[in-house]
Amino acid sequence: PRHIALRKRCLYLLAVALGYHYFTPRPVDWVVSNAVQETDAAEPYGYTQLFDTIGSYRVVARAIDNFGNLKDSSEIIVTVSASDLAVSLTSPEVDQSLVQGGSLDFAATATATLGVDRVEWSVDGVIVETDTSIPYALTHTFAAVGSSSVFARAYDSVGNVASSSSINVQVSVPNPLLNDGDFVADIYSRLVGRSPTDLELSTALTSLDGKLDSRASLVVDLLQSDNLQTATIASLIYLTMTGEYPDASELASAISTLTNGGTGVTNANALTTSLVSEYESRFAVLNTDLGFVTQLFKNKHSGVSPSPSSQVNLDNILNGGATSIDEDGLYPVPGYSGNLTSFATQFALDNTLSGFEIAGLPLSGLHYYGMPNFPAEDTLIVILITTLLGVEATDTEINALSSVSLIDAVTSVLTDSKYYTGFPTSSADGFVAQRMAGLGVFDTSLASASDDADGDGVLNIAEILLNTNPSNTNEEPTTSGSSSIDGTDFVFEFVRLKSSLTPIGASVVVECADETFTFVPVSGVDLQTNLSLSADQTGITSDYERVEYRVDTSSIGCSFFRLSAQ
Repeated sequence: PRHIALRKRCLYLLAVALGYHYFTPRPVDWVVSNAVQETDAAEPYGYTQLFDTIGSYRVVARAIDNFGNLKDSSEIIVTVSASDLAVSLTSPEVDQSLVQGGSLDFAATATATLGVDRVEWSVDGVIVETDTSIPYALTHTFAAVGSSSVFARAYDSVGNVASSSSINVQVSVPNPLLNDGDFVADIYSRLVGRSPTDLELSTALTSLDGKLDSRASLVVDLLQSDNLQTATIASLIYLTMTGEYPDASELASAISTLTNGGTGVTNANALTTSLVSEYESRFAVLNTDLGFVTQLFKNKHSGVSPSPSSQVNLDNILNGGATSIDEDGLYPVPGYSGNLTSFATQFALDNTLSGFEIAGLPLSGLHYYGMPNFPAEDTLIVILITTLLGVEATDTEINALSSVSLIDAVTSVLTDSKYYTGFPTSSADGFVAQRMAGLGVFDTSLASASDDADGDGVLNIAEILLNTNPSNTNEEPTTSGSSSIDGTDFVFEFVRLKSSLTPIGASVVVECADETFTFVPVSGVDLQTNLSLSADQTGITSDYERVEYRVDTSSIGCSFFRLSAQ
């Protein structure tokens, strides 16, 4: 007897016909469940049967001699049952949410009596990976915003198929106002010009709690770390060559040039060289070495001209060889032998103080020239302004932030609308987070649509849609205007956010109930028909509108109405 645990199985049987065959070969019938399936007239006697229906089958070979005598072989019982192939997801076990560009790890188990041939992983119906051996695992990066579905499909050795249940993954646009991980990624991208490493990300997250103070401290630490050296170098060279600090896009481009596309700083002269054409277009008339030295000085030092002695000394350094400011050679000064690029680069980066002074001006630590001001001290503030606010740093902005501590300067920038209005508002959570930031709420635990920032029992999204302040517990949504009975019509007014400004997936819902107080939403058709713009828009701000809802109480069995948001 044979038991076959599958739906489809081919069985090959071989038989020998016994007896004397003096003249002709003896035929053999193959009988399955008392029905002849095939007759072999000559050796070899063989038969293949596809068993594709669940059940039990008796298989014999029946020989016939010259005289018509029959002889059956011993029987084989073939039992066909359903396949036991199974596959299931073991991780994750529930639906997931993550931001665009994030990755998730998936794991599955698959078993089959006949052996698992392979496991295919599908994302949104597309096979993205095939595993032919354990572990059955997938790491997938989700690049598209929206909902995605992931499942595993297993095959056994004869082609039976089984599929796991699906895991839904909701992919949202990254939003630093809602997530500390997004904040870290955004800050590194802006300030350092790259994504954080896994270690940098995990370290940063341990210091963050979703609140403004912890975020400001993180930015301060990053500004004062070696990670900002590249941005500082880029800013100082750009300033010296053009006379202006770079804006956000110019700084990003300068960092890329300086780091050879992110592979690391190899030669700062590369950035200087890339800015030569910009220098020439702005200062074409200054085609002498002395004019070049003078213009670089003015660019670096906010328009201040070098003293005559500094001008001469720097010109000599540009065109001569290495020297020293003292006879014993204890204080060497480099010489560039006419190499304008190297001179410009090193002059831009000469910002340490030597401890010496001349004519009341401190001397720099490399070229020993008199420094009328210290642009390097403003560089961090400039980088903060250009990268986070996305604007060119003006003297007014620099002076305002330079006059306070660095932590206060960072806090000021993080709460500036030019920073937080750059984040996406396409989702209800993103929309609400930006509105909450405008109200001074930067705590990620209070900023989403489903949070209740003021603790009054009304969700942020409801308060925003119905024109109340979600950060003030004394303001709760109410109907605005009048309610009245007009014949059989019940009429009431309320103020709502304009539909054109309402994010997708959010809306104000009118609900009604009978005396049982079981509220149900008014149908969309009724709401479209009975809701109209009120003639009186007095005192309504530009983002909102007062609407009138009119319902015929004789045709709808409602005694009570209320507003909700979803």
